[in-house]
Amino acid sequence: VSQSRYSAPTPTPIKVLVEINKRVRFKPGKTLIDIGSGHGDPGLVWGVLNPNLNIVGYDLVKEKVEYANQTAQSFDLNHVTFIQQNLNDPDFILPEADYYYLFNPVYPALLEKLAHQIRHYSQNREIKILSYAEGWVADVMKRLGFQAESYFREIELTVYSFKPPKVKEHLNTAGLENLKTAKLYRDWE
Repeated sequence: VSQSRYSAPTPTPIKVLVEINKRVRFKPGKTLIDIGSGHGDPGLVWGVLNPNLNIVGYDLVKEKVEYANQTAQSFDLNHVTFIQQNLNDPDFILPEADYYYLFNPVYPALLEKLAHQIRHYSQNREIKILSYAEGWVADVMKRLGFQAESYFREIELTVYSFKPPKVKEHLNTAGLENLKTAKLYRDWE
């Protein structure tokens, strides 16, 4: 899988999807969102391999979404669905999930918008982002505070996570006699 600076997305080969499945080990009962799902290959492959993983794919192109949904139905993958959505719509809010697959995000501004939403969700729980490993994608993820947790060079995949800052209790000048005046602040170490 290769990508120039801002190229059109290319489908992820099925052998790469199977390899990602082996390495990431999706947990049953969790939800994965595929951003820019195209014809649905990632969701369909992972849906077959993980019958207890809820999968939602988003794509702008109606015909691709229809094809992906028809294919999911033909394989009785009731836990896999695809939605036509313009992710640039200012009113679109990315649903909360446990895994996000953004292997070939289209351009930095969209990745940044979505990553901000995912980072917000990551404040309260562990979330994994599976994405292209190098170049501008890595730059955007790093700038937004995501850490590369795992890197698989042979399949050009990085698994990112966001570690929320630790919350510490800080007492104001009133001291211990009035705990109601205690303030919380974030330690951005």
